[in-house]
Amino acid sequence: LQIRPGDADAVAGMARTQTLPALVDLLERARDIAADGALTAARGLVSEAIALDGADEAARALARTLDADLALAAFRADMSAGFTALRARRFEEAEAAFDRAAARRPDAPEVAEAGRLLEAERLSARIDALRATALAAEDDEDWAGAADAYEAALELDATLAFALEGRARTRAAANLVASLQDTLEHPERLNAPGALDAARALLERGRATPGLGSDFEAALVELDRTLRLAVIPVPVRFTSNGYTDVRLLRVEDLGVFTELDRELRPGSYVATGRRLGFRDVRIEFVVTPDGTEAPVRVACNERI
Repeated sequence: LQIRPGDADAVAGMARTQTLPALVDLLERARDIAADGALTAARGLVSEAIALDGADEAARALARTLDADLALAAFRADMSAGFTALRARRFEEAEAAFDRAAARRPDAPEVAEAGRLLEAERLSARIDALRATALAAEDDEDWAGAADAYEAALELDATLAFALEGRARTRAAANLVASLQDTLEHPERLNAPGALDAARALLERGRATPGLGSDFEAALVELDRTLRLAVIPVPVRFTSNGYTDVRLLRVEDLGVFTELDRELRPGSYVATGRRLGFRDVRIEFVVTPDGTEAPVRVACNERI
């Protein structure tokens, strides 16, 4: 400046020398605390240094280094948070953390691997939930519900040994229980051809299948009682008008009568009546172990 007063470069250089001691101090402090891991605080000191002298290459280089370190630290923090959430099966939280990491470093192989682990854990959690549902259903003797849960698990992974075994076992139990319930709900069908033998076979199959619960055992006892009663004939009274030819389908022709008593096994029956010049009649009735509620009347009274 003594040689060339007012020289722009000299003026600028002189100005920079005025701030150089403070700038050097800031950068030294920044390096020291960065070495201790305080990257954010170090970056703040570098920003102060750049504010003093934006042209200082050492400050700018340190800023670039710290920015890269901060970005890497943030990436690692997001990945760590994601894996922590993943271990706790907080899947939405894990996915959000991994998404943040992917936004910082989209090509990082760790991101792709984390995504695969996330989906694998989600699948495992769904399978575990279905397994728990199936076991709870078995405890409640809901065999059809348990079979459905095992089936849903196999839709996720067709190789699951526990689900393959569970589905086969609970489907068999569900079919057995359904057949048992159907037989108990419709005892009147037991007088159909072959029905009684089928019910007896069902009873034996149920007795040979242990572990289906107290409700099932109670149903077997009820079926045994029902089968014993099903073979004991009970008295049934028929009434007519003395002109109708009555036939008890699959049993016998009752003929023409006004009153007639027969002994029939409990079950469902059909009686038909015919009379010349009158409309035929068809009467369906059920015989219970206690007989019928009222006499069965079969009479053709409607002229054609």
